[in-house]
Amino acid sequence: MEILDKVERVVTHKNDLSFAKFEKFELREIKLLLSLISAVEPEKQSYLFDGRDIKNIIGMKQHSFQEFSTLIRRLGKREILIWSKEKEKFRIYYMFSWLEFDLEKKTIEVTYNSEFLPFLVDFTNGNFCKYYLSNVEKLNRKYSILLYIRSQAELFKKKYYLSVEEINDLFCVNYTPDKMDIKIFIPAIKEINELTDLKINIEKKYTSQKLGRSKVEGYTITVLRKKLKTEEGTRLINLGNQNRYIKESGILNEETILILLKEFNVRELEKGLNYAVNRIKKKFKALSYLKRAISSSLKSSDLKIENTDEEILSLEEENRIMEALKNRKIDISIYKMMKKNQPDLYIKTLKNIKLLGGK
Repeated sequence: MEILDKVERVVTHKNDLSFAKFEKFELREIKLLLSLISAVEPEKQSYLFDGRDIKNIIGMKQHSFQEFSTLIRRLGKREILIWSKEKEKFRIYYMFSWLEFDLEKKTIEVTYNSEFLPFLVDFTNGNFCKYYLSNVEKLNRKYSILLYIRSQAELFKKKYYLSVEEINDLFCVNYTPDKMDIKIFIPAIKEINELTDLKINIEKKYTSQKLGRSKVEGYTITVLRKKLKTEEGTRLINLGNQNRYIKESGILNEETILILLKEFNVRELEKGLNYAVNRIKKKFKALSYLKRAISSSLKSSDLKIENTDEEILSLEEENRIMEALKNRKIDISIYKMMKKNQPDLYIKTLKNIKLLGGK
């Protein structure tokens, strides 16, 4: 049975979901959606949960299981509008194929909709978000969560712009700029900056008017990940530098630790560095090499990494090759199976594809 731990759980999903429209979702429904997403694993579609665990996370500890079952049934009926680049329009998705309740054991079994599931497990193009569930669990406003997950998707840019029309569309409201400040931005920014791992600021952009005062056209939103506490960063750097080759590479510093934390949470990074310390036995130069070693520690089948950095593929190269294969309408399921069962052969095959120009 799946057990949700709000401190350790990590939410991972494509950025498409950060740009989605959650028109009729309530605060608890969005928290429930992200809580369930945090338990999703590749190649797994059905899950059995202890309903009491989820109730605690979404603030329903004192509510009956019957009330909770009503909430999750309502979630199953909610429409998630995700933009389709191919169709150039929003497409409606539903989260579950079916739900099953056991009122006596207080359990719930869910099966995810096969059309929706790829947004939670298929990251071959590298365009995805990853953050602690505890960040959204702490937020008390629906708009705070929506702004947080959008900002996670835009984090790599450090700055993004939303027009007044885009904001109304994203949050499914019809507010004037003054009302946006009061209802959305002022409380959401306060919550996000105080309670999460992000720090955001906004700056209004004005359009000049011939008569009267300038009109607010939109908002430029600056988003940064809060820096690690000095002792935390130092601890991770010292951990990695226990390996002579990592230390000689000079790869680990405060800046690269923050880069790694865009892809891994602190616990994953710590586990990955422990793995790399024991496994890396040759000189290397690229951060992508160390990143691959860390990624290997998080997989059920470890990739062998005792190679030079010239002999391996970076994660970015791997994603580009897989995307190129998909664009050529080649079935990549065989490559996914090879990656799981024969990782050495998988890397060798992708290297050959790269040499043949498949990148």
